[in-house]
Amino acid sequence: MTITVTVETEIPAPLPKVWRTLIDFERYGQWHPHHRISGLAEPGARVVMLFGDDDKSLLKIPAKIVAFEPEQRVVFRTGRPVYGRAFETMEVVATHRGVRLRHSAEVPLWSAWLKGGRAKFEAGMTLAYRQVGAALVKQIAKDRAKTSPGRAARRSRISR
Repeated sequence: MTITVTVETEIPAPLPKVWRTLIDFERYGQWHPHHRISGLAEPGARVVMLFGDDDKSLLKIPAKIVAFEPEQRVVFRTGRPVYGRAFETMEVVATHRGVRLRHSAEVPLWSAWLKGGRAKFEAGMTLAYRQVGAALVKQIAKDRAKTSPGRAARRSRISR
């Protein structure tokens, strides 16, 4: 048995920009509030998710990218067959307002009990994924501000 937690975030940006930010693992430390990822964003890649603020307390979790569909979704698998696998999925879909990010986790039921029970686990994951969505929106806006040339004030003359 598993538990699935899903959070959706609307991002006012074009799909290619959102996708590039999601798969630019080298820059995760600049915006992601919970972890960094070491490795390449490609199908079948083995990566390491790094949780923590300093190298001494760093928690390293090996993962494999088990699905990678450009500008659609990336799925990470962690865990071992004996203990149960966990999956983290980030799906993006273009909308009339930009992009909808659908961020979900599917974990073995027993792992939620280790983290204080199902309700506490679901609440914690929902909060964490909302923070990720908000941080992603903020990062994309920040990137957009850096790449947009400053606009000089327009002047007009009215001839009489």
